[in-house]
Amino acid sequence: MDVVLLLTSGIVPAVVAAGVVLLGIWLFAQQRSASGALGVALGFLVAYWLLPDKWAPPSPEKHWQWLPYLGLAGALGAWSLADDVPRPARWAALGLLSLVLALQLVPTTFPALVPLRPLWIGLAATYFALLGVLLVELPAARIAPRLLVWLAGSALGTTLIVAASVSLRYGEVSLAVAPAILGSLVGIVLAQRWGWVAPGTKISAAAFVRGILPVYVALAAGAGFVGCIERQPKLLCQETTTAPRAVKLAEP
Repeated sequence: MDVVLLLTSGIVPAVVAAGVVLLGIWLFAQQRSASGALGVALGFLVAYWLLPDKWAPPSPEKHWQWLPYLGLAGALGAWSLADDVPRPARWAALGLLSLVLALQLVPTTFPALVPLRPLWIGLAATYFALLGVLLVELPAARIAPRLLVWLAGSALGTTLIVAASVSLRYGEVSLAVAPAILGSLVGIVLAQRWGWVAPGTKISAAAFVRGILPVYVALAAGAGFVGCIERQPKLLCQETTTAPRAVKLAEP
C-alpha cells in the first residue's frame, strides 16, 4: 500500500477524529454526545482535503465530491438524535438529511439518468432514510461502542467493493471513513479512562454512538451509492447488505 495513502486516508482521519472527540468532551459538556459525529465528519474532511486537487478540489465539481460536506451535514443531524428528542423529530431530521444526500449524489451530468433523475432521487432518499431509521432505532443495548467497530468494518467493506468493481479513485476517497469511525471510538475510550468526564456529566454511550450514525449513512452509504451510480443499477443497495450484517454481528 502507498505510504502517503496510508498516512492521509488511514492515520490522519483517525487522529483528527480522536482529537475532536477529546476536545469536544473537554470544552463543551452540553454537546459531548455530538462530538463523535463531528469527529468522524472532520476526520474524513481533512483526509479528503489531503488528496490531490485533481481528485478532490475544495469546491465540488462532481456529485461524489460532495461527500465530505454531506458528512458535515450528517454531523449537524447528531443534535436531533439526543436521548430526549422525540422519535418523530428524529425521523424528520433523518428524512431531511436523506433528501439532501439524494439531491447531491444523484448526478446531473449523466445523459442516461437525466430523464429519470427524479425517480433516482426518490429511490436514493428512501434508501438513505430506511438505513438511517434502521440504525438509530436499534434498542439501546445494541447501540453500544462495539457497534462502531462493526460499522467501521462495513465502511471498509464498501470501500473495497467500490475500489474493486468501480474505480480505485472512488475507493481511495472513501477509505478514510473506517479510520475516522475507529478514531472517534478511541477518543471516547481515552476520555473515560483519563477521567475527563466529570461526575454528573456521564456520557450516554447510546447517545454518543447514535450521533455518529447519520454521518455513517452520509459517508459510507453515500460512497456505496456513488459506486452503484458509476457502475450499474444492480449495485444500488450494496451498503444495505453490509450495515444490517454489522448490526447483527454487534449483538451482545
